[in-house]
This record gives sequence, structure tokens and C-alpha cells, in this order.
Amino acid sequence: MSNVPQISLPALHLQLRQIIDHLELLADTPQALQDWGPEVGEALEDEAERLADLSARVAMACRKDSTIIEMSLSPSKQVISR
Repeated sequence: MSNVPQISLPALHLQLRQIIDHLELLADTPQALQDWGPEVGEALEDEAERLADLSARVAMACRKDSTIIEMSLSPSKQVISR
């Protein structure tokens, strides 16, 4: 059994949105971005890259599934589905 905590995908998505919302609020305060310094900017860039990679993986997986479904349909059903 995996040691990864089991948190539902909707709960994780909500947490991510709340964290981003909170960071945006903090960034809107005077002098905040300068106070954060380059280290915070670099960390946010790293996390943004990780999120972009994950997003691409999800998109690719969804495309693969839709390709498999389209290939399994008969030619007449393919025309209807488009």
C-alpha cells in the first residue's frame, strides 16, 4: 500500500486554487513582491513548470483516450461524433 495520503482530486484542486488566490492577495500588498525576493520568484517559477508539465500529461492522456474512442467507432459514427 502506498504511503501517499489519499486526498480527493476535487479537494486538491480547491486547495491549489486557494493557495494561488492567497498568493495573489499577498502580492497585491505594497512592497510585497520586492520583499519576497528572487528566491520566492524562482520557487514559483519551478512550481509553475511542474504544474505545466502535469497539465500537459493530463491533456495527453485525454487525447489518447479520445483517439482510442474515435478509432473504435465505426466510420458512420465517427462522422456523427465530429
